[in-house]
Amino acid sequence: PGSRALAFCTMAGRRPALSSLVLLALLGSPVSAWFMGAPLRISTAQHRACSRRPGLLACAMETEKVEAKKVVLGSGLFAPDIGVGDDASPPPDPAVFVPLPKSDIEAVFGTVDADKNGQINMQELVRLAEVMGVKMSQPIALQGLWEMDLDKNGLVTFDELYEWYMAGNLEEKKMRLRRTTTDKVNAMAKLTRVEAETTFQLIDVDGNGSVEANELHELLFSLGNKWSEEKVKNIVDRIGVDGGVPFEAFYAWISSGHDFSEASDKAPIVQPTDADALKIFVRGFPWKAQHGTALKYFSRCGPVREVEMINWSRDGTPSGRCVITFEEADSVERAMALHRNRMGKRWLEIYRVNSGDKEVRQNVEKRLHGALIGIKGVNVRKMAEESGAMIYFESEPEAVMVIKGRENEREKAWALAKEIIEGNAMDAYPVPAALHGPLIGAKGKLKIMMEQQSGAHIVYSRVPSDQCQVFGTAEARARAWQMVQAKLWDMQNLSEERYPLPAKYHGTLIGKGSAVVKALEAETGVRIRFQTYKDLPGMESLTPVERAKKASMVARGPPKACEKAWAYSQVLLRELPLQLSELRMDEDFALGSLRSLPLSPAQVWSEAIEGAMAVARKEAGGVEQKAEVSQGVQEEGLLML
Repeated sequence: PGSRALAFCTMAGRRPALSSLVLLALLGSPVSAWFMGAPLRISTAQHRACSRRPGLLACAMETEKVEAKKVVLGSGLFAPDIGVGDDASPPPDPAVFVPLPKSDIEAVFGTVDADKNGQINMQELVRLAEVMGVKMSQPIALQGLWEMDLDKNGLVTFDELYEWYMAGNLEEKKMRLRRTTTDKVNAMAKLTRVEAETTFQLIDVDGNGSVEANELHELLFSLGNKWSEEKVKNIVDRIGVDGGVPFEAFYAWISSGHDFSEASDKAPIVQPTDADALKIFVRGFPWKAQHGTALKYFSRCGPVREVEMINWSRDGTPSGRCVITFEEADSVERAMALHRNRMGKRWLEIYRVNSGDKEVRQNVEKRLHGALIGIKGVNVRKMAEESGAMIYFESEPEAVMVIKGRENEREKAWALAKEIIEGNAMDAYPVPAALHGPLIGAKGKLKIMMEQQSGAHIVYSRVPSDQCQVFGTAEARARAWQMVQAKLWDMQNLSEERYPLPAKYHGTLIGKGSAVVKALEAETGVRIRFQTYKDLPGMESLTPVERAKKASMVARGPPKACEKAWAYSQVLLRELPLQLSELRMDEDFALGSLRSLPLSPAQVWSEAIEGAMAVARKEAGGVEQKAEVSQGVQEEGLLML
């Protein structure tokens, strides 16, 4: 057969009177679909009848009347192939379950597994079904979770899910709610995530992020579930880690409804109310503290409307927990600043009520802490201001960044931290191993000082070669290496000169409040210290006179600058006593336009130092020589730490 359109055009050309009738008949019959390009199902008998009869219209009308073996014609106008016989493939039956490839199911599982631990809870199961185009109610999701979760911890692995899926359990005909499911759903504890977090915080007395068996027993008792201690211990053994239950494990378990057979008769400890914005939850207060103590302590933050002490439910003994209600919202913000204040061996923990306020620990390597803190804390302050969260860093027992605040505040702070971490890099510079110790300093003080001032983390390593590794942002790395270079230059180029100077003259060159030695250092660019016989070894065998002669002035800096400092000190020793005597004897000394006003001791020393320094400049070579030395120091790149 040729093109269907060509056949109809040829027929219409030979018999114009029949063309209108043929087209109307075709448009009103199943043949119209075949004419437009769709497959047409007719019987073998129909096909034979069409081949025997001369009129196409009669064939088209006959197709609806004859019942026989069916075959499939091809795709029509744009693909005129015709398939005839028993080999034609039937359309898929919608009643038959056709599973998706395992890789597709695994990909969907990975998208809903929020914490990427290879397990999903009931809420994540609902999202997985939604992604796959199936609307699943909470009771139906719980029913499916109970079928998969054989260890009853409220979590489902991929293998458990896939086996359940391959059995066709996501098909609508199998998702029917059983009566027993309804009874169990009515009995289980119903907590939103925020309510669960608040309740968990209230019970976690030691604040370690995990509840032990006694704390879980208290939590369940407060929710109206009067279970035995043995039953609670068995639950902790089943869902806990190292004898404790973290929040995520607790929430997955309590959301699953496992172990609940009777409805509880209590609501969460802290019911959500309109006054929550004025409330704070306090943990870590002294256990023996009573209502009056808490009222007095938090009154510093503002007027207190109410103090509710939260005692242990089982025996009513104090637990160090309370809820404070203030009169003003500003008082809550002032109370937040008391979070982590030390109270004896413990610290105080303060959270907003029913708002998801909590601490979250993010694992951050210790070497990155400096980059996140920044120079003098500029980075961590900026993150706290922009996010509204409180940020802390801990290195023991593991290196973490602690972010405290509501969910949106924590997410914003962590996003800002990740930006800094991603911009953090390492620069390596060759530094001889012999200089590593001096650059670290006694007890690491020099290295710590450089890290604090630069915001970078500095490591001296011999692998793969002797080098200094600097970690941090580009700005912090540049600043840290500048400081290391300055210290290297100082160690390699500066000299330390000792000049004999009896101890009796040390006081004159030090001056009141170290004013003289500071002025001398500023004038010459060297560091000066004075050494007495007490600082030297082997002085026991010398006479007092001999010991006094061993005292000295030590100048550290470029050799020429050290010589200049010694020359200046000789002039100051001669001129300072004269200047001081004149100023102290003249009680009517002029001070600017004011006269007859005696000078204070600080002013006397300042005037005496300036006068003596002027004489020293003239005798030591004048202002021009000072400028030359200063310029030379700048060209050598001297940076005094």
